[in-house]
Amino acid sequence: MTTETDSRRAAARAATRLAKLLHEASWCSTDLRARVDAIAAELDRGEEPEPLTLALVEPKPKETPAALLCADFLDVIGTKYAFNGAKDGAALKWLLQQAPLDEVRRRWRVGLRMPSDRWGSTRTIAQLRSKWNDLAKLNTSAGWRDDAAQSKGGFFDGT
Repeated sequence: MTTETDSRRAAARAATRLAKLLHEASWCSTDLRARVDAIAAELDRGEEPEPLTLALVEPKPKETPAALLCADFLDVIGTKYAFNGAKDGAALKWLLQQAPLDEVRRRWRVGLRMPSDRWGSTRTIAQLRSKWNDLAKLNTSAGWRDDAAQSKGGFFDGT
């Protein structure tokens, strides 16, 4: 009998330690923390807790603003964007304070579609910040033509 009691006490101490660790872990869900707390309490009372089963969940890919802008760059330019952490990070923070992400992405794509030797062209997120006001009125239907007119260097009025 003593061995069984000692085993239960050891299990209760282990569950209590686990609960404390999980409460300190930022990655742990509230539901899991609550379940481990309940198991620890049941073991403290000498009860037999129901088994705890965990399922591994594939993490969802992060769709951060930076990741979305990098994806836009790949889509428009055809190559992977080299994110400059400090410079691009500060610029992106500023951009998101100016407008919603959809507007930031719209202006980014407009700037990317312009030939690199033309006014308004953007190839970095930091350049997007510096040309933010310049790109405000331009769009793909009234602004820089996204076809053969680009090579001739012309703007058009959407007609």
